[in-house]
Amino acid sequence: MSDYDDDYDGDQTDERERPESTRKNDWRRKLEQDAEEGRQAKQAAEAAQAERDAAKRELAFLRAGIDLDSPQGKLFAKAYDGDPTADAVKAAAQEYGLIDAPSVPAEELAAHDRFASASAGAAAQADEDVYLSAIDKAESEADVLAALAKISPDLIDGKSKIAKWERGSQNSAVTTPLS
Repeated sequence: MSDYDDDYDGDQTDERERPESTRKNDWRRKLEQDAEEGRQAKQAAEAAQAERDAAKRELAFLRAGIDLDSPQGKLFAKAYDGDPTADAVKAAAQEYGLIDAPSVPAEELAAHDRFASASAGAAAQADEDVYLSAIDKAESEADVLAALAKISPDLIDGKSKIAKWERGSQNSAVTTPLS
């Protein structure tokens, strides 16, 4: 038999048989390839971050009510360099007259007017506290009637008297007319 190995492929070379200069440059090629992949990943991340920032800015303009399709809206968006929040964009747009200051709807104004007219004769909370403390400090029926008369003259007429005290969350006098 022969002394040669039949499985030997003449095209394959062992690592030890490659020239030494090729083996020394392999680590450098690998390092350069890794560096290039890192640069590409960094560029992709920067592009994604820029896209995210642009989307946040556009959303702030839309939430502020800026029409980005109009020439004025485009010009404002291009020139604006402030805080990219909807409130800041809205304030700047109002300052430049691009959008009007928020107006209150007519229905809401009417509701405020109804509320104001309904509470026009009512005493303020501080006044109520004063009246309640005067009633609490009253030592006689006449003192309670005088305190109630201060709240409103229509509340107590001259023919009323305190019939009994009701116990609840607060002391309150129940008045009944005299016969």
